[in-house]
Amino acid sequence: MNSKDKGVLIVDDDANMRRILQESLSGDGFTNVHTAEDGLECLSVLELLGDEIYVILLDLRMPRMDGAEVVESLLNLHKHVVGVVIITGYGGKESREKFLSLHDRCVVPIDYLQKPFQLSPFAENVENAIKLIHKKRIYQNSQAHNIILASLGTVKSQITTIEGKIDTLMSWRKGFLAEVGMEVIKIVLIAALVLAFILLGLDDFLARLLK
Repeated sequence: MNSKDKGVLIVDDDANMRRILQESLSGDGFTNVHTAEDGLECLSVLELLGDEIYVILLDLRMPRMDGAEVVESLLNLHKHVVGVVIITGYGGKESREKFLSLHDRCVVPIDYLQKPFQLSPFAENVENAIKLIHKKRIYQNSQAHNIILASLGTVKSQITTIEGKIDTLMSWRKGFLAEVGMEVIKIVLIAALVLAFILLGLDDFLARLLK
């Protein structure tokens, strides 16, 4: 993985600050740097680019939507693991501690920088943040894969149980079930389960299936 090819989003209402940070990262070899002038534009960029953005460099005080509101929105809506670095000239100790103590599945607090700050280790720190987010995404994807496999195993077990009950029913009486045929019934049953899986989603589907 080339960390410097991963997306970085700079969010600041100060055009000079956006330019300085973008030039600093681009000069250090980062090739996928985006900018936004406030929180609303930040969310629009994230909606457009999705998981392409690995790290957000986020100012706190901005018009229309500030940095704190962006973080709150990410906590509620963002679907991809993303690192957030707060860059501000106004935040205090309490604000810093509150941000860095966040624990969320997708939003990872990386750092809280007070303006002005040194640019010399800045690009290196952003690169390290991207590597961290990359590892977290790999881990999260592996966890999701394991959950799906376990869930499919549960569904398969339930289908086998239902097939057994149908076999028992057919041994009790002949008629419509025998005429239609066991294979047709199995196809209809599996199709119904798949449709329920799609419509309800994994969590709700399993909850109803295992009642």
